[in-house]
Amino acid sequence: MDAEYTIDECVQLLASYLTNPWQRQRAPKGFDEALTTARSESTSTARVFLDAGFHAWLAYFLATEHEGRHHKGQSAKRKAITALQQFPIERQNQVAMALANVDAHPTVQSAIEDLRHPKRRRLTDATMSVTSTTLTQTASPPMADIHEPATPTITEPTVYNPEHRYTPIGMWKALSSASIEASNQEQTLTGAKINGLVSVFPQWIVRAIRKGHGVGVTMVFPANLPTGRVQCLMSLAISPDKVQRLASVLFDIHLEIEDGFRFVVHNNTVRISPRPEIYLQGAAEKAIIECLGRILSNYLILETKEEKLREPL
Repeated sequence: MDAEYTIDECVQLLASYLTNPWQRQRAPKGFDEALTTARSESTSTARVFLDAGFHAWLAYFLATEHEGRHHKGQSAKRKAITALQQFPIERQNQVAMALANVDAHPTVQSAIEDLRHPKRRRLTDATMSVTSTTLTQTASPPMADIHEPATPTITEPTVYNPEHRYTPIGMWKALSSASIEASNQEQTLTGAKINGLVSVFPQWIVRAIRKGHGVGVTMVFPANLPTGRVQCLMSLAISPDKVQRLASVLFDIHLEIEDGFRFVVHNNTVRISPRPEIYLQGAAEKAIIECLGRILSNYLILETKEEKLREPL
């Protein structure tokens, strides 16, 4: 691996494709094919960037688009891309999440909107072909629809019901109270995006919320809402290497692993073995804020206080 390339250097290289003005007149060559391939893969570098968000994947795609060319500067770029592709997935995630937070140049942002919406992209291409000095009589075949894939993937939130019918949605608010009330069964929301997590959770916990190569966030909405309020049960899947820190911050306990078994160490002497599991409850407000961030913590703390007020005296 090219060890001389750091995470910051890779971020700087790829970010330039987002911060510099967009000079292209059409969609980059091979764009649709590359996006389709990234969506179909589960462990590739391209998929890591796609899971982080469209901005991150586009920067990676543009950086690798002409890597086979040999003009000035291409050799250094190829080495940096090779180093990035050989990074462990944790380091690739760090690069991808950093790119997801880059403020794109206005021209790049406009191009991204066109690329994400094929109808707008086809309209732009058609207008350009009319004003071009070289006209063709046969229209180009329509580009593949990249906005609504036939099968939802981890990059799009999805609603699941027990009948195994999946419905892609664009935003969390699409799951309105009306749609919940219309269903007699609970609904489970999965497929959160990494750039969405970054806007809600602290950076260190974002890297911990993992399920396989995806994001380990699940929101379960009950079928019946007796209080008239939208309620849900959110669960987070935490990667094994982050469990110790999370338990320490939230509950001030120490975990140990011996012979493949995890133990809860109490008062540095007593070891409790979960059989088959153990539930910990009662984290302090300060610890909740440190782990979950201010947005979710405010809701949790407020809801806890309201529940206490609703309890009978």
